[in-house]
Amino acid sequence: MEAQTSKIRQRRIVTPLPAAVTWLKIAKESGSALPLTHQSRRRTIRRLRDALGWKAWPKDVTRHTAASYWLAKDGNPLAVAEQLGHSVAQLKSHYKALVTREDAERFWRLIPAAVRRQQPQVSVRASRKSDHKAGNV
Repeated sequence: MEAQTSKIRQRRIVTPLPAAVTWLKIAKESGSALPLTHQSRRRTIRRLRDALGWKAWPKDVTRHTAASYWLAKDGNPLAVAEQLGHSVAQLKSHYKALVTREDAERFWRLIPAAVRRQQPQVSVRASRKSDHKAGNV
């Protein structure tokens, strides 16, 4: 992320999770213009809001959702805070314990069924073993 687009004007390198990369590839393959223009983003949010039956789109709802599920999946507040540009204290006060690890694992597997069938299947149990060996537990 470039410094001028960051709220605190500091440049940071963000490493997207595999699910985010998958969704970006799907968008690119379907001909989506990325990144979205301000107008296109507003139009898309209005359509989503209407489809969900919401009166208003909560401010930063996608960022807050990603942060909650990312922290629950990763379990490393320092790494997640660095990616999001938060302090660890801020991250913990806003996002800690809002989501279970199991829910986070399901959330980050949310990709279209056709894409999911093309990917190698890794069980949650095998994933936890590899996380444990890597010291991510």
